[in-house]
Amino acid sequence: MLLAQGRSRPYICEALYLSDGTVKTHISHIYRKFDVHGRQELLDAVQSELAHFDPAEFVDIKN
Repeated sequence: MLLAQGRSRPYICEALYLSDGTVKTHISHIYRKFDVHGRQELLDAVQSELAHFDPAEFVDIKN
């Protein structure tokens, strides 16, 4: 989520108490799964998916 929000690797390391190497590895795996090659491509992919998101489908409103 932090990566999709555009947070930097150092920020993610500090926020999650993880080493730089661990975060770098996870980011690499995320890029591979999304078939992107960089942060901007990932952010574009996330934005594209959110454009198709209908919040009403996921909100449980009880009257």
